[in-house]
Amino acid sequence: MDGRDGRAPRVPVLGWAALAVLVLAVVLGLWTTGAARPPALADPGAAVRWGLPVVTGLGRGAAALAVGALLLCVAVVSATAQAALWERLRRLAVVAAGLWTALLAAQLVLTFRDVLGGAHLTAPAEQVQAFLDLGASRSLVAATVLTALVAVAGLVSRQPGETALGLLLSAAALLQLAGVGHTGGTSAHGAAVLGLWLHTLAACVWVGGLAVLVLVVAPGLGPGSRPERAHHPGTGLAVLAGRYSTVAAWAFAVLLLSGVFSLVVRLEDPTALLETSWGRLVAVKVVLLALLGLVGALHRRHTLTLLAQGRPGAFRRLAAAEVLLMALVLGLSSVLARTRPPHAAAEADDPVVVLTGYAAPPPPSILTTVTQVRVEPVTLLLAGSALLVYLRWVGRARAQGVSWPRHRTVAAVVGLAGFTWVTNGAPAVYGSVLLSAHLAQQLTLLAVLPSLSVVAAPVTLGLQVLPVRADGSLGPREWLERAVASQATRLLTRPVVAGVHAGAALAVLTLTPVRRLLLTSDVATVVALLYLSAVGVLLAVALTREDAVTRRWAAQLPALLPLLGVVLLLGLGLRSSVVLVEPWYYGRVALPWVANPLVDQRVAGDVVLVLAAAAALTLGWLASTTRGWSAGHDKAPGPVVQGLRGPRRGRRVRRGT
Repeated sequence: MDGRDGRAPRVPVLGWAALAVLVLAVVLGLWTTGAARPPALADPGAAVRWGLPVVTGLGRGAAALAVGALLLCVAVVSATAQAALWERLRRLAVVAAGLWTALLAAQLVLTFRDVLGGAHLTAPAEQVQAFLDLGASRSLVAATVLTALVAVAGLVSRQPGETALGLLLSAAALLQLAGVGHTGGTSAHGAAVLGLWLHTLAACVWVGGLAVLVLVVAPGLGPGSRPERAHHPGTGLAVLAGRYSTVAAWAFAVLLLSGVFSLVVRLEDPTALLETSWGRLVAVKVVLLALLGLVGALHRRHTLTLLAQGRPGAFRRLAAAEVLLMALVLGLSSVLARTRPPHAAAEADDPVVVLTGYAAPPPPSILTTVTQVRVEPVTLLLAGSALLVYLRWVGRARAQGVSWPRHRTVAAVVGLAGFTWVTNGAPAVYGSVLLSAHLAQQLTLLAVLPSLSVVAAPVTLGLQVLPVRADGSLGPREWLERAVASQATRLLTRPVVAGVHAGAALAVLTLTPVRRLLLTSDVATVVALLYLSAVGVLLAVALTREDAVTRRWAAQLPALLPLLGVVLLLGLGLRSSVVLVEPWYYGRVALPWVANPLVDQRVAGDVVLVLAAAAALTLGWLASTTRGWSAGHDKAPGPVVQGLRGPRRGRRVRRGT
């Protein structure tokens, strides 16, 4: 793998070396931690004890390759200017996803033998059914099915938009796999699963993207390779590596933050970090990740510059070493999944802990609305990333000499702060034990905060400052334009459709058996909150789009009738009901400061009606104000792209969103 002459290392050599490092890391990790020692009872056999971690590690490697190939197809390589390279990446994604599926199937069989221990198959049907009744087993089966769908999606894809579906299916499969292992032993089970999912997804993006870049892209664009028939001047290895470097920087940040969060959730006693085999293995992994972060910084500061100057040797040598280190980290991660973390057992006699995974909060007060915090990693990461991107866009606009209205920036900051508080603060804490807080959280995300996102106009800002790619690949601006101009967006932002959608979403989440799922699954709760936020944004956009604001507010009122009808039905029903909603849950939550849960249920009805009235007034003000501003003023807050007044921009430009 000598790169002094600038040539890429041979793909088979580096690939087999990475595979050997991964397997060796698994074997050494099992040997040093004793995770493969036979248990005192129910020994499944050496083949299972050693084979299961190895298969798990190989499966993670295949997952990283599939995600990396799909990512490069979606956002890095041009499907037109580099059609042959794009096609190779698509085929690699299909092969990697197929291998991932086969390895997950093998992991499923080995896990079944592990659960059986040393028992024989005396009653196969009953034993298999009992195995599938386990939550981890169902998650593993679901992940296997999803990875098979990833392979199918890659097989039928012919353009980047279609490969994006495979990338989403891969993320869903990794979410299922995050629930397999020892996350269930933690008190904050849902947060632990989501934190591990973010950690694994970021690792696949980082590891897989670099591995595919080094193993497939670099040889295809290096010296002696056959050039593309339609080679574009902006599609060299330096350009593609620079694009991936930006993605890798975000992935490393997510990997670092989610790793710290997962460690805090699992490690209740800091001394256990060096006193247990699990902790020592984590410490080694942290050191390796720090080393990888240093290598990534060297890439961004030095080797990418040398690569742009036509000197690829240093980049390829450093990238090859980075791939081997990443294989080592993947192997250790597989051993960690087999090693039990030193967390304390939950208090089984406390019904609040049993039902929610957390201790009972104190009585609500003005002080607790500020001090009560329950970190939810996905929403916190989304809000923080969105704020960082928005402020960077504002800074870029100012650097270009464009004046961006301050009230839009204020709206973005307040809206994202409100979203963070609703999903990580007191509404989330009390929403898990009080119906009134639960409904207030949902309605705030659906009908109150989305108005601020429309005032902030992130689409207007993004389309103003994001650069255009000239090689036909899809960058952030191109994906944003596609999302804005798609038929689905146009349909969902029609006032009547958006109103029916909002009413149906609220009805399904509050008046159907889905409500029970939200009470039993933290992951489903986070998905529902994000969905409600998206539906609320679509409704706010529908009421402020160009063809809507030209009409009077009274003419748009019928669009809100479905949502208002559901709100009235829900609010009045809760106020007058004498039967407790979900008694198996709210009846068992024994809070010392709640004398009767029926009282809180009636309060929930009042909260729904008050928030509905506030939301109607807010949306009415937004629609009427947007109509006035769009008639002849420059500060239109809606999603319509307005021309911005700067030194060289004096005219108004309108585009769809």
